[in-house]
Amino acid sequence: MPLTGRQKTCGSKCRSARYRERKQQQRDTSHQSAEPTTGSKDSASSFVRGKRYDPTTTKLEQLVSAATARVVAAIQQLGALSPQPARDAWRVDIRDQVTSQAPKLAVGYRLVLAGRRESDAPMLSPKRSRVREVAWYTLTPFEYPDDLRLRDDRWYRIVWIDAQGHRIRLGPGESVPGLYYFVGPAQPGFGITTVQQSAQQPAVAPIPQDPTSLTAHANDSTHDTEEMVNTFVAELEKEQAKKKAASAVAAQVAMMKPSLLATLPPQLVAETTKEDRAALATMPALSIDDSYLVLRFVRQPEWMLQLLHEERCAAARATGGPVPAEPRTTLTHEERKFIHELLTNKMPATFLLLCKLLFSYVRTYGREVLDFLPTPLPPPSEEDLQRLQNAMSHPQKRMYLDYLHTNQESLFLGLRMIEEPDVSFTSKERTQLRRMMRDTRMVILYEMKGYPPFMRLKG
Repeated sequence: MPLTGRQKTCGSKCRSARYRERKQQQRDTSHQSAEPTTGSKDSASSFVRGKRYDPTTTKLEQLVSAATARVVAAIQQLGALSPQPARDAWRVDIRDQVTSQAPKLAVGYRLVLAGRRESDAPMLSPKRSRVREVAWYTLTPFEYPDDLRLRDDRWYRIVWIDAQGHRIRLGPGESVPGLYYFVGPAQPGFGITTVQQSAQQPAVAPIPQDPTSLTAHANDSTHDTEEMVNTFVAELEKEQAKKKAASAVAAQVAMMKPSLLATLPPQLVAETTKEDRAALATMPALSIDDSYLVLRFVRQPEWMLQLLHEERCAAARATGGPVPAEPRTTLTHEERKFIHELLTNKMPATFLLLCKLLFSYVRTYGREVLDFLPTPLPPPSEEDLQRLQNAMSHPQKRMYLDYLHTNQESLFLGLRMIEEPDVSFTSKERTQLRRMMRDTRMVILYEMKGYPPFMRLKG
């Protein structure tokens, strides 16, 4: 049958025959290219998985394997590597993980959950619901996280919550708190100290893999390998000795830190009694967290009223007398509960003494006298200053401020409170004035513009 047009075969049978012929030619060509060019039996046997056998390379691998085994054994003996897996050391009880990182002002915590995609916003656990009044897990009593979105073997960031339900932001130099969540029992024999030590241990520097240097070692004798390993082990021992010496120096520096009494202004020290000075000398210098906590009491007269109430209750329980009634303040139940637990379980008795001394000191001499603290008391805002100035120039508002100030002083002195005056301005304005007088800075300015205070806390 003659071919027409672009036809190269006469039919399907011819096309199949030509296809089989092309495949056979390709197989023959590839088989010929795979044969050794020399054709000798020794040359063909020298290929092992596509690579030529080299005695020098084999010796190099043996020397490196032996050196690596000895180095790892030496590191483990010195304790630079943990014999347990890192995840076993992380399986510390969740209560211990959270409470060991909690700041003093925290009453609860929340966990940050990552979104399903990188573009999704993070989520917080827990959420407020019908069965949960607050949107956080409590620290006292401790509440374990109960959220089905939490996954095993995952790290979650912790967000601390204060007594007002606000987030406590991290201070300068503070590390980000985290929780390692796992399912099942905690690993016995591991605690927070073990995890911190594991996290603080420096990583072992990798051995440089210089091909030229390794080839030179491969040509040397086994004695050179032994010398190299011994040198490395000696360097590790030197590093361990340096770490021990640094720890001893740090302990000596910590013992040389000044006491709280040495950091107080001479004017304040001169107004204290001998017993107060002896008690303050036993306290260390205030940290940033302690200073912030002291200022929360000094800045809010109602917190100071609750502090004095807790002190009277403790004295009544010690003597078997009747417990006094709580002062009438605007503090929430959570705030009163936080102050009670803080003063009874966490802070020493000298903390109450310090708060009372500083409160009396700032009420007498003004806000600037607390500039010696690690966290000085900031000045009031311009808006608050203008609101106070307007209230002092308004007759009825000035009378209402007198009423608020008199009742506050009466609570400090244990006197009977007076009745609220009948004024013509709105309840919103009365709320603003009450909020103003709950700030020690505004009370000081009011007394400077009006009349001197008749309340002092020096005992």
